[in-house]
Amino acid sequence: MLVNFGVAITVRKVTAETPEDIKEMVNAIRNPKGSSEAHTH
Repeated sequence: MLVNFGVAITVRKVTAETPEDIKEMVNAIRNPKGSSEAHTH
């Protein structure tokens, strides 16, 4: 399990930050236009 954390931290430090346009695209997919807020149950 410690190896997993080590690998995750290493990958995070080595990879570049996600471009802003990609973040916006992902948010648009998660929350499509015209959809309402999620309802609590």
